[in-house]
Amino acid sequence: MSVRVGLTPALVDEFLVVYDRQIEAMPRGKNYARRWRDRLLDAADEHVSVSVHDGTRMIVGSLWWIRPEQSVMQMRFSAASPDARASRVMRVAYLEALEFARKSGLRFASLGNDPSLFGHVVQPGLFTFKSRLGFTPLPSQILDPRLAGEYADRFLTLRSLSDPALVVTWGGHRGAPLSWPETAQAPGHDLLILSAAPDEALTARFRARGLREARSVTVST
Repeated sequence: MSVRVGLTPALVDEFLVVYDRQIEAMPRGKNYARRWRDRLLDAADEHVSVSVHDGTRMIVGSLWWIRPEQSVMQMRFSAASPDARASRVMRVAYLEALEFARKSGLRFASLGNDPSLFGHVVQPGLFTFKSRLGFTPLPSQILDPRLAGEYADRFLTLRSLSDPALVVTWGGHRGAPLSWPETAQAPGHDLLILSAAPDEALTARFRARGLREARSVTVST
């Protein structure tokens, strides 16, 4: 396990090897980290990397942005080899990053920005992974105003989605003033679970700290 303050071209390129392979294995993966390479290095001293190596090979890597004004450490990108994802290594690496944030005097940590739909680009397993670490969904715009906005989606079929698929909706945040860190301390999103067949057990399966409510909706395949 290695925690390093600051980024170097060699470290970022080593991480991108792992990230590229992970994205290539995703049906609809988007390689944002490679597009961001130069911007990450331009702000190298604002970042921390947490990585795990098997010998000389990186098997888990994550890049975190230190934001002292907001007292938050925000994950920018993470990746792991298939064997590391199948074990608990990635969880241990995340916990090491959170311990670094705590020792650095930061009050908050963020596991980055995700689409509100889990089941297309990202999958419900990511929602479950982050929820089990104790994280709460929050509006992305409270840390990045450029991501502000509200969108309406119409789901007619699960043909191009996972079954089940998850949608994090505005819930109690709709129309409310959003600010940091007040909103982080009063979460209120709702969770919509889309499935091909009625299954009330899904609302217990997909839980996250701070959700106002979760409900299941049947959608045709």
